[in-house]
Amino acid sequence: MRDNMAFPFITIPDELVEFSPWMIGPVDEPLQPANAIFENWDYARDIEVCCGLNLRITDLSDHLQIPLHELRLEVVGRAGTGKGRFPKTVFEIDRRDINSASAKIEIRGKVKGSILSARLNLECAIILASAPGSCQPFSPMKPGSRLWSRHIDILLEDGGDSRFPMESVSFKSAFPGKPHQGAPWYFYWYHGNYHMDFAGSTRLYVNRDMARMHERIVEGDPFILQPVVYDVMSQILEVAAADDLFWENFSEYSEGSIGAQAVHWLGMAFPGKSHESIKSLLKNDPGCFHSSILSVAEMEDDQ
Repeated sequence: MRDNMAFPFITIPDELVEFSPWMIGPVDEPLQPANAIFENWDYARDIEVCCGLNLRITDLSDHLQIPLHELRLEVVGRAGTGKGRFPKTVFEIDRRDINSASAKIEIRGKVKGSILSARLNLECAIILASAPGSCQPFSPMKPGSRLWSRHIDILLEDGGDSRFPMESVSFKSAFPGKPHQGAPWYFYWYHGNYHMDFAGSTRLYVNRDMARMHERIVEGDPFILQPVVYDVMSQILEVAAADDLFWENFSEYSEGSIGAQAVHWLGMAFPGKSHESIKSLLKNDPGCFHSSILSVAEMEDDQ
């Protein structure tokens, strides 16, 4: 089940997508349902994954308020891997057009065992492939808009913590004319709902147009990753620390939620500090607040 998120455009609800969950297994062997842990595997063995969707395009057209003859959708499968909070590698495993009144689509691909590390994150998403010529005010219009997605985070062997997804994109193409078009990265998260799944409702976009910076982030350069991690942490913690609603539910956030991640980071940056002292620090000495976060903003691969 997906958490509710208020997008600025109409998205596709789960009831309009018949989803056959991810299957996984060694190449040339029968695939099994993907679970939280993938056991009995080693780096010398490649992995095959697949999932399926059954869609009625007329229903999607009616819901999105886009004329059927102008509706162009794609299903995209992506995988990410790497220990720590950032996947070191993110890549597309399959892409399919949705082009019939009733569509059964299979996303299938192979992942080389040699590139896997600690975790395998799989995502299946429906995106808008091209802008419609006519639509209603709240219909999606921008190519690449994510209209529906499902993901699973799979632990391989003794993998580390879960982490949020990172995606390499061209900002010139993805965010044309936007103020952050020239930024080296952009962190998206949904403000206010701390019970949402962290991995499913956040995304770090890395600007592929800035080739050298992009390469250093993907390669895991610690001098670049520290400000990246700091930026992500500070965005969430600055909002959470000032929000009374966040503190009211402080002890109730489930594992893997945005709230639980914020609680974890607050404990790292402000050990032993009370709710009021953290709020006071943010208000009266924001420089110290942010420097405290910066001091613990690092990859957790070796922890």
